[in-house]
Amino acid sequence: MTFSFPFEPPENALEPAEMRLLDARVEPWPDQRRVRILITITPFTRRPNLYAEIRDPQGASVCSAHVIETMEERLVFTLHLRGEPTPGVYTLDLRLFYDDLGEVDQRQADFQLDAAN
Repeated sequence: MTFSFPFEPPENALEPAEMRLLDARVEPWPDQRRVRILITITPFTRRPNLYAEIRDPQGASVCSAHVIETMEERLVFTLHLRGEPTPGVYTLDLRLFYDDLGEVDQRQADFQLDAAN
């Protein structure tokens, strides 16, 4: 079975090589074990892929996610942190890419986790 999702790019859509991550924010949930990720990308002619990874204050990966061929310019999703969260500065690494072109943009966003309530 083949699924087809009609996609009509907006007039200001960019070609894959011109794609950019415009904004990336992280909002920790009150339990300090989950974080809400808010991302904005440029309008696109071809649906891009996104890789998100969060590293703890020591630089170890505590979660990651792949978004394959997003259909939206604004993404909001929640990631669950593995293990017991350590208070400190965490880093969100984002990579925007296409399978045939590789990475077209990247961005980092730091955020603070406090001691769990």
